[in-house]
Amino acid sequence: MENTDPAIAALEAEWARLEKVRYTDEASYGFGSFNPAVMFDIANFIHVSIPLVAHPNSSFRRDAELLRRIQEQIDYLRRIQLPSGCISLIACNIDSPPDTAFAVHSVALCYQAAVKSRIPELEGVIQGMRQFMEHTLPCLLTGGIHTPNHRWVLCGALALLYEIFGDEALKKRAFDYIGEGFDMNAAGEWTERSNAIYNPICNLFLYHAGRVFQYEEAYASIRQNLSMMRYMLHPGGAVVTEYSSRQDLGEIMMLNEDYEVICRLMAAKDGNPQFGALANLAAANRDGKGKSVLYELVFPDEMKRGRSASSLKDLPDRYTVLLNEGARARVSGTIPPIRQAVHSGAPIVRHRNGKLSVTLMSGQENFLYVQYGSARIVGIKLSLGWFGIAGVPFSDLKRIDESRYELSLQLEGSYRGPLDHSLAASAGGAFFDMPNEQREKTHITALPVVIGVEWGAREVHVDLRVDAVPHLFAQLIVASDRMAELSGDMTAVMPNAHLLNGNAARIRQARDCMEIVAGACEHDFITLRNDHLSPNAQHLICNYMTPLNRRFTIRCSELTTKE
Repeated sequence: MENTDPAIAALEAEWARLEKVRYTDEASYGFGSFNPAVMFDIANFIHVSIPLVAHPNSSFRRDAELLRRIQEQIDYLRRIQLPSGCISLIACNIDSPPDTAFAVHSVALCYQAAVKSRIPELEGVIQGMRQFMEHTLPCLLTGGIHTPNHRWVLCGALALLYEIFGDEALKKRAFDYIGEGFDMNAAGEWTERSNAIYNPICNLFLYHAGRVFQYEEAYASIRQNLSMMRYMLHPGGAVVTEYSSRQDLGEIMMLNEDYEVICRLMAAKDGNPQFGALANLAAANRDGKGKSVLYELVFPDEMKRGRSASSLKDLPDRYTVLLNEGARARVSGTIPPIRQAVHSGAPIVRHRNGKLSVTLMSGQENFLYVQYGSARIVGIKLSLGWFGIAGVPFSDLKRIDESRYELSLQLEGSYRGPLDHSLAASAGGAFFDMPNEQREKTHITALPVVIGVEWGAREVHVDLRVDAVPHLFAQLIVASDRMAELSGDMTAVMPNAHLLNGNAARIRQARDCMEIVAGACEHDFITLRNDHLSPNAQHLICNYMTPLNRRFTIRCSELTTKE
């Protein structure tokens, strides 16, 4: 019979799934673990098993067979620990302090849950987890990072270890990173701009540093980020991912259990109903990995206080916010163009009007995302046949008024003259070593590119202005969800691409529609030099020639009952 506690029922279903992919050969190195394609994060399996055996509402509480499985899991975890004290992330980071820190987060909380359970049969498991954590100390006291979020992963793990072992060296190491300052701007963005994955990871690990070390400044960054997240939800609750610099870029992802936990903890700390509403929204998307149940076992009072009566009505769905106003994306229009891979702090606009959700972005090729209900245009970009630039990333985004904004970039193309012979000689006559950047520019041509974006209740207008140089090829490429239904006067040129022949086309998902108006077919290129089309989307290609001064409109509607 299914458990009446939905969180525990999800855990029990997850355990049933894991049992089917468990390594059962005792001679196997992987014995005690699971198929890594199913359970990629090495330590996450104990998020499931230990809450199941410890929670009062679980059908598996003190279950002898599950207790044996847990001991096998801990033995496996200790078996993969390297002499350095680190573990490796399968097929990626080898002998990895950051991934060891991720594992410590899981193990330390499971250790605390097991101790608090007072279940005698868990004593061997408790000792095994303690030994694993103790052996990680040299790894985390000396180990470094790859990415910005790793600093807070390490600090959180060091805090959890300090809580258990009390070694002051752990606190000192944590503050070596904390002393660098938090990589967050005034808008509440973490450097990696990963709203679906790394935001809650940074927040949750930093919470432990603030809690254990009584460092109030840590909470300020968490508050800033969670406050920003009120404006980072599309209709239906999907997270804004279209400008991420990490692997959630463009993915349809909901608020996860990491969000549920940190929002409940911060709602309890601050009494903020909007944090409670975010937690409730995340709780509807639990993945069965057990993190929320684990935190309820370890922090029952905080998680209970954070379980407010807040609802989605506490979250705004009508707003326009410009983040990072006055900043510029780190983009150069000089050929060859210079673009930063991570546009931390680049200006973006988030607009919601009920079913209509718009993200306007500087610093990247896809400058516009539009969603109406379930219909999604996942990206619009302007591509130019201009010295191989292809998609144009805009450096500037400014507000004209509350419903009108402007993107711009000053492009410059040129050629290069001969080097001074003394400079050439200093390069040893090897052409590829010559200081070519010191060649004199010739035939310099400037091309200002300006895009205006304006919205109303059910429409978005895009004004294209590229008119300083005639007879350039241009394309406006509209990428829609791969599940959308496309219709209109168009010709299929690739499995996922259509050239628009006429003026209009329609994108439909379920009963929600977006009609695009004022497209064109002024040349027949499918893509311009150096451009590419995403394999994960369908594309409508509108072909223009300069001088270009055209308004492109997206009109939103729902199908009538007769359609």
